[in-house]
Amino acid sequence: MSKGTFLGPDDGKIYLRNNRMRVIVPSAATEGHYEICEEICPAGFESRRHMHGNDFETFYMVDGSATWEVGGETIEATKGTTIHIPPNVPHKVQVKEAATMLVVFSPGEQSAMFQEMADLSDEQRSDPEVTKPILDKYHLIPME
Repeated sequence: MSKGTFLGPDDGKIYLRNNRMRVIVPSAATEGHYEICEEICPAGFESRRHMHGNDFETFYMVDGSATWEVGGETIEATKGTTIHIPPNVPHKVQVKEAATMLVVFSPGEQSAMFQEMADLSDEQRSDPEVTKPILDKYHLIPME
């Protein structure tokens, strides 16, 4: 029989990029069905336009504000806004004031991609020939 898990506010695997991604419910805890992360983005953070060929993403704005472009629509998201993105829908976020979001990825494979990218040197991460196979493996399609 499975047991529940508890995670303290300083627990979980953390990935630092231009933002801070903390895995709070890992894929292994859900048999790969989904994973939940806390994403903290500084003011001025901007993702590139991209889409996921296999993954659903749901973002819940805990705090802050951001402009989201999702499937050709643009919204101003603030605390309490939910953004749900099905597979193959182009999207991008521009953070206006520092934002904290809860993110659900389904299936739960994005943190594995974060780990593979974190294992690369800065030079390797800037080389598309190195990163493309990783992005392809996790069905992430850059659009700009």
